[in-house]
Amino acid sequence: VWGARAKLLVTGPSRTPLVSTAVSELATGISQSPFNFGSSNELSTQVAILNSRPIAEAAVLLMQRRPELLRSLNEGRKRGLTTADIRELMADPALKDPPAVEDLEARMLVSSLQVSPVESTNVVQIKASAATPEKAGEFVNAVCISYLIASLERTQRVASGCLEYVNDQLRDAEKKREAAEDKLVAYTARLKLGDPETGVRLQVEQYAELKGQVGKLKGEVAQKQAQLSECNRQLSRQERVVVQQWTETKNPVVSTLEEKLVELNLQRSSLLNTYTETSSKVRALDADIAATKAAIGRQTSRVSDATTRAVNPLRAQLLASAATLRVELRSAQAALAQAQGMLSKQDAQVAKMPREQQNYARLRAEVELTESQYRILRQKQAEYALAKESQVSGSELLEPATLRERQKVSPRTLMSLLAGCMFGGFL
Repeated sequence: VWGARAKLLVTGPSRTPLVSTAVSELATGISQSPFNFGSSNELSTQVAILNSRPIAEAAVLLMQRRPELLRSLNEGRKRGLTTADIRELMADPALKDPPAVEDLEARMLVSSLQVSPVESTNVVQIKASAATPEKAGEFVNAVCISYLIASLERTQRVASGCLEYVNDQLRDAEKKREAAEDKLVAYTARLKLGDPETGVRLQVEQYAELKGQVGKLKGEVAQKQAQLSECNRQLSRQERVVVQQWTETKNPVVSTLEEKLVELNLQRSSLLNTYTETSSKVRALDADIAATKAAIGRQTSRVSDATTRAVNPLRAQLLASAATLRVELRSAQAALAQAQGMLSKQDAQVAKMPREQQNYARLRAEVELTESQYRILRQKQAEYALAKESQVSGSELLEPATLRERQKVSPRTLMSLLAGCMFGGFL
């Protein structure tokens, strides 16, 4: 039985344009990347997806329909996947709706799949075993490719949902913008107001700008508060104690003694072809075999060759994120207080204007606000439309399985020889 392994860089849902992020950005009027806390639950979720039956079934179908691609990866002729490869696979109708795994070989491949995260990273290791090294490597690479395709399709579905939401909001914003402009035009026409004086016009524009700035800063403060609350929630779930990390390996002394035991048993079997078990030579070998077994029994089978103690890395990352967020929150709150103070002064100045100019200033500010929201929504619409059509996956195949790194899982030669010699000696 041969084993193969590959390494895959995975990204969690925080890298995708979630609808909640879209709502937050629309409310604040500020385009920001989704906040990523590096939650361990995210990586666990991706590991579970890689271990899921749909991914395994898609991998088996990929082995059946696209063997040449998997063979080129396994043989090292192709070092990874390009955007064109992903685009072609996603468009291939033969890879849609994979059937249930039925044949014995496919079931054995699926049952041998093992996915484990590499500690303190977003990298996972995928392992599988098969009767030949070629099959094992092709299946591991097929699992990675199937995950990349599923991840990209999931991102596109989320982006499509965001785009629908933005389109709905955009229609409402356009109606509000047109209504605000109609109110302003009707008001100026009814009172026969001409173009205001330069000083009044500048004051009205400044007033409208301040109103928009205060609205944006309020949204930013609310967003930072929510992010800090989430960061603190995740911090409360992390262990404060240090994390022990160690690497265990097989005791080299035991390995040497086991090899010696195999050689002694082979010598004994050879002597028995010429001598009886009561001969001095055979009894001397028996004594050596007994002594070697006793020495193995006195040794520890596994030893720790590297032991370190370190602070929980995820907790340290969360602490740094919380500190950064607190600074950003205080800065946003200070900017909001300053903007609100300036707006209060502008309100006082607007209150001194004649009633017609006061109404004109407020209507003008409403037009500016609705226009600003409309522009932001148009920008979001373009971003999500691009994400919906994107063919670039956030995840990446770091190390495909290759024949150069094939591993024999079973039979274990040393243990098989040892068992054979012991059984032969018993007979």
